[in-house]
Formats: sequence, structure tokens, C-alpha cells
Amino acid sequence: MKTPVQLEKALQYSETRKESFLTELKNYLKIPSISTLSEHQKDIRRATEFLGQHLQNIGMENVRAYSTKGNPVVYADWLHARGKPTLIIYGHYDVQPADPVEDWKSPPFDPQIREGNIYARGATDNKGQHLTHLKALESYLKGAGEIPVNVKVFIEGEEETGGRSTKKFIAENRKLLQADLAILSDGTKFSKNQPTIYIGMRGLVYLELRIRTAHVDAHSGIFGGRIDNAADVLAYLLTNLKDRNGKILIPDFYGKVKDLSKEEWRSYTSLPTGGGELERILGVKQIHTEKGYPEHISGTARPTLDTHGLLSGFTGEGSKTIIPYEATAKVSMRLVPDQNPSEIVTAFKNYIGKLTPPTADVEVVEHASAKPYVMKNKFGISEMKQAQKEVWGKEPLLLRVGGVIGAVADFHEYLGIDTIMADLGDPDDNLHAPNEKFSLENFEKGIAMAIRFLNLIGR
Repeated sequence: MKTPVQLEKALQYSETRKESFLTELKNYLKIPSISTLSEHQKDIRRATEFLGQHLQNIGMENVRAYSTKGNPVVYADWLHARGKPTLIIYGHYDVQPADPVEDWKSPPFDPQIREGNIYARGATDNKGQHLTHLKALESYLKGAGEIPVNVKVFIEGEEETGGRSTKKFIAENRKLLQADLAILSDGTKFSKNQPTIYIGMRGLVYLELRIRTAHVDAHSGIFGGRIDNAADVLAYLLTNLKDRNGKILIPDFYGKVKDLSKEEWRSYTSLPTGGGELERILGVKQIHTEKGYPEHISGTARPTLDTHGLLSGFTGEGSKTIIPYEATAKVSMRLVPDQNPSEIVTAFKNYIGKLTPPTADVEVVEHASAKPYVMKNKFGISEMKQAQKEVWGKEPLLLRVGGVIGAVADFHEYLGIDTIMADLGDPDDNLHAPNEKFSLENFEKGIAMAIRFLNLIGR
């Protein structure tokens, strides 16, 4: 059993190295490891090299960047806690593009400290958050000489692009990744000062809808009224996917949706409403939910459909009277237990095929998918609740999260393990948006949480 002395040594180590930890975070954030843009492949390699060197420096073993058909997976382990559980610590080094760059108050890859926050792309999603767990490992290895449990570090580079290679790597390396539990921090708490443990997440299907009605754009004065318009066809299809009450109109879409338990329903409906927080953070006029479901259920435990981007015709300055011959939309659906991504894709394609008029050709391209997930057992939950309570001074909430991390479902499917999601970001951290930030307080508290959790789970 690990003694309080070892816990204290780890906490003391982290307390005396706040400045060096922050410097290393800044250096990590300077790397523009954008996975969606091929011109950043050198930066992807730089990020893996940074992680590899860091993991070696802190005392982890068997450090390696495993090649995949996509971006590498960085792995390391420390397996000397005989008879103790084995944890996977998950993170992702890839980040979103910084566009629109002009909306940033400081360069996105030049980390800046302002008002107690560090501003940079990847600050909270996800470099700052997973670095808290690596710093907890360092605090034990350098401060106490050993970690209370066995640890495998798994940091991937395709979380922002669907993670197909990551999924394949997990499926093909079950022995390497064999563990009892995974833990991650990659999202936001329920509110700024409210610690939160997420025990489930929605799944995802991400598709591209391509419409084509001719070989070339046409003059609307000459051909208008005689041929169909690809932009109009696309608009027609999109407006028939979901009504204004938030109901998705695809036949059989809700057939396998598993209702919330009475306990979950009571838990969600007892949560405080935003009190205008979303309106303030995002600038929306008012909250818009699925009819019949309160905000927190609609946003985390019900399926949704959203259009992410549209492209058609002339969008430059001035006017150009054309009939577009092609139009594209990117659409995703968030799924809940027990919806199956492949079945939803089939239902979507069948429905779109029936809706598409004979004047147009339609193509549906699949980009990414992930299964929904809910924890099956409670291993590690009481320890994480205690760790968060000791750090934040209040009881954490147990909720589902509306977003998706593909590796969580993959860990469950291929390794048979659950994942505790102990997110550290604040709701206004601007994930995927300009001026992304991570609170220095959350960075420090995240390290303390991870140190305490490792001690508790290793008892």
C-alpha cells in the first residue's frame, strides 16, 4: 500500500515545479500539430518527438511512436506496481485548424498568458489537459521514485479527424494495451467551479452530401426555369432531415434509442440551468433544444443532427447570376445508446436516395464514425470522486458528455475496459474556436487531481 508520505512527496514535487511545468506546456503548444491539413505533417512528427522525449525524461519506459496508416500513436509504460491495477492514460496531440486566424487576439501558436489563462490552439483540447496526467506521473517518478499503479500512456494524433488509424491500432494491439481502466481529460466541466466526471458519451456519424445536376454552371437568365439548381436541391434535402422542434425525420432513426433511467432523468432535471451562460459565451439569442427535453438532456443524452458546412455557387464579392451545378454539405449525427453508426448511415443513405429528385445525382461520403458509450461498471469512480473533492472542495457531478472521443468506444469494444472522463476545461475555453484557452488554475488542479487519483486507485 502506498503511504501518504509518497503522495506528499509527489504533491511537493509538483508544487515546486509550477514554472517548469508551464514552460513545457508552452513549448508543446508552439507546435502546430494540425491533423486535418496535410501541410502540417512535419509538425505532427515534431509533436510525437516532443512527447517521446518528454516521456523518456520523466522516467517512463518502452517509449515509442508507433507508425499507422495515418498519424503515429505515442506509447510508453511503467509496469512495476506488482498486484496493482493497470491504467491507460489517454490523450491526443493533434489540434484543430486555427481559422479564422484574424479573430485571435494573439497568434494561435504563440502561447500567451492573460488573466490567469494560457491562450493557444490546443491549450485545452487537448495538450494542456493530457499534460496534467503526464506531470502527475513525473511527480511520482521524480518525487517519490515510483507510481502507485501500473501505467500505459496512449497519445494519438487523429482524434480531430475521426481516428480510423487509431481504431485499427487498438484493435490490432490488444495485448500491448491490455489494462483494467482508462482515464482521460478532454473536454469541459459542467461549470467553471464544478468538478465533473463523465461516465458516458454520444456516438458520431460524419458524412458529406454531394449534389450534382449538370456538367457546368449555367446562366440563370437563359436557363432559369428550364433546369434544376444543385443548391436548391441541397437545401431541400437538408430541410427534410430535421424539423424545427429538433426531431430527426429519417425513418427508424429513433428505433434503438435507449431511454434514460428514472435515476438519470432525476439527476439531469435537478441540475441548475445555464442562467444565461450559453447566451453569454456563444452570443446566441436563446437556448434551442429538442422539444420535450430540458437543455442538459437534449445536449448530452439525446441524438442530434447538424449541418457543419455548405459549399455551392458563387460566394465572392459582387454578383454572378449562375445556376450552380454542384453543391456540398457536411453533416453529422450524434448518437446515443443503443444506436449503431453503420445502421444509421444506411438509413440516411436510403432516405436521401428517396428524397433526391430525378434531376440530380447524389453521393454520400462517410468521413468518420464512433459508437456511443456508457460505463458498464463503477471501477475507479469512487476514487476519482474523492480526488476531485479533495482538490475542488465539493462533490463532483456524474453526467454524460455530448461530444465524442472515438478511442473511448474503441477501448470498450476491443479491450473490454471502461474509461473515466475527468474533464478539466471551462465552458468558455473556446474549444475549436479562436482564442482557445486553458485556465492555469485548472492546469494546476488537474495535476493535483491526477496525483491523488493514482494514490487512491493504487491502495
